Amino acid sequence: MLQVDSGFERAALVDSLLNSEQYAANWARYWRDTIFYRRTEERSPIVMGATEDYLRRALAANRSWADVATDFVTAAGDGRQNGNAGLIVAQGGRPEETVSEVSRIFLGIQIQCAQCHDHPTDRWTREQFHQLAAFFPRVSARFNQEERTFVVSGQDRFARVQRPNPNRFVGMPEHLMPDLNEPEKPGEAMQPIFFVDARSLPFGATDAERRESLAAWMTDPQNEWFAKAAVNRVWSELIGRSFYDAVDDIGPDRSPISPEVLDTLADGFAASGYDFAWLLRTVALTDLYGRRSIESSPERPAAWIAPYRVPLRSDQIFDRLVQALQVNERQLPTVRRERGMGPADARRGLQTLFGFDPSDSREEWAESIPQALFLMNGPVVDGFVRGENGLSARVMRETDRLEIQVDEIYAYSLARLPTDEERSVVRRHLESVPERREGLEDLHWSLINSSEFLHRD
Repeated sequence: MLQVDSGFERAALVDSLLNSEQYAANWARYWRDTIFYRRTEERSPIVMGATEDYLRRALAANRSWADVATDFVTAAGDGRQNGNAGLIVAQGGRPEETVSEVSRIFLGIQIQCAQCHDHPTDRWTREQFHQLAAFFPRVSARFNQEERTFVVSGQDRFARVQRPNPNRFVGMPEHLMPDLNEPEKPGEAMQPIFFVDARSLPFGATDAERRESLAAWMTDPQNEWFAKAAVNRVWSELIGRSFYDAVDDIGPDRSPISPEVLDTLADGFAASGYDFAWLLRTVALTDLYGRRSIESSPERPAAWIAPYRVPLRSDQIFDRLVQALQVNERQLPTVRRERGMGPADARRGLQTLFGFDPSDSREEWAESIPQALFLMNGPVVDGFVRGENGLSARVMRETDRLEIQVDEIYAYSLARLPTDEERSVVRRHLESVPERREGLEDLHWSLINSSEFLHRD
């Protein structure tokens, strides 16, 4: 069963972190990556910053996760001004891609596998997929070349003559399920029906009625999958592995690890009004979360023993690098970035090197040669480790005591103090170099290049 530590000091620390700017920024970037990594519209990153800002404000204000999901489903307007339009923009406003991501992100159900045929491993049918897409046929995400933005709109008035290929790029009165045997024909008009519980709207329902109803039915406490999808993701981020085999592939035909723990958290999350901070606080205060991390393995555990050691996301590595080097992030030069990733800056450049889809399994992550070279001999790390402006030179100016100097370098680099064994190794190395600062710089460089630097322990 789920055991929660009620210790005052630990609870106070968790509360202080949840009230910090870093909490909202970290999780805003997590959800930003979740939305944009599987984009089908390659120009959509131009609105990515606005989506991150929207999420950061929503999390800082502790808005209900149901309200946040509703905002994404019912979004309209300029994507660079209304960040909640980011999910629709990321899929180019196309109904099939949009509902696939809405279901995957907010319900944890990959119903997109039923787009062309009945789902091979779940109960969902092709008809149910296209009934879900019928909530979005009137939506479009049009690119404004002059303003370099996307505008999301939902229209209810249409020209009498149907355009070719009506399910893509432009809004249409009803969603048409293609006829696989005769693809040149328009296809069958689909009624909006929510696949989870078969609630429906009539043909002719307005765009607002469709999307508002879908959002309400998704976030209804009677729909267990909305709460379970969020719990599964948060558990995966904090513990290092999700209840299910995949963080975004749950549902009635999947078997979780420790279903009683999942149900307890999901019920509590729903009862809290989908309070995201409540969910994080509850998991962070469990006895499990407080244990020392263990190495992950591809094998599925029979029960939870301890958190798993997992790689940090690119934004977390960037923040750790800023902390380790003791610099302002604006001091860091821009490194190579992907085309279309928006304005150049050091953080986005690092995302090109270290970024990955948060929905992917962390067991598959492996450090690449470009990542290793960036940390080993790139100008960013080397330029700020060595020299008069480096951390080693600074701590030597502040104190002559070697123990304190070493402690500070460890604390800034890895957020911990060295072990007795590590102190012995450092001392032997310092005795082998002609100058102490050179030895401390070597230490600083080696900690930044350690596996621990790139992982959460």
